Amino acid sequence: MFIEKMVLDRILEQRRSIREFDITELSDEKLEAVIEAGRLAPFAGLVQKNTSSFRHFFVIHRDSDTAEKIKALCEDGRKKEVVRIQENGLAAKYPEVAKIAKAMSEKPANDIFISPWLIIVAERGGLPQREEVCLGYVMENMWLKATEMDLAFRICSGVSDIHDKEGLKKVLGLDDDETYAFDACNIGYPKNPVEERRSHPKPVKSIKYFR
Repeated sequence: MFIEKMVLDRILEQRRSIREFDITELSDEKLEAVIEAGRLAPFAGLVQKNTSSFRHFFVIHRDSDTAEKIKALCEDGRKKEVVRIQENGLAAKYPEVAKIAKAMSEKPANDIFISPWLIIVAERGGLPQREEVCLGYVMENMWLKATEMDLAFRICSGVSDIHDKEGLKKVLGLDDDETYAFDACNIGYPKNPVEERRSHPKPVKSIKYFR
């Protein structure tokens, strides 16, 4: 079976990051349709050879107790990131980043839940280490599915930046003996109408052939 080229191209062109979400909540059916797209993403077969339990999805409502625990972990991580920047002399090289990091560390991590739902994905690690790469595949699949469904989607890198991975595993109920990479996204309906994109801000075309 072949996917009609123009349909896929259109979805790729219209994919974007949405910063403002409506308060209307998604149905379980829509959430699970997006998650299914992530579940279908490629994985490192050699790493996960003897198990099917290596990719986990957690759907967290912003009013839940779990949401407060996630925010606390993010706030702690942001404080530790400021210390890391200072101790490694990175503030002089990246002054703007250091300034933003410090500002974010001084306020509650309310930006983690800008939509009613946050989806956290955990990919089990192994040897060779491919979990970070595979998470990229997962998030892209989910993003494209959300675009197809006219849903708002935004990567939440704050969860990836949590320093206390053991604490995050505990909150989510994951195995203490395993290592995981984490990523997350806010998902919902856009607060404002999303205009059709007429052009895409693509990088400069750079292709080099070795024949």
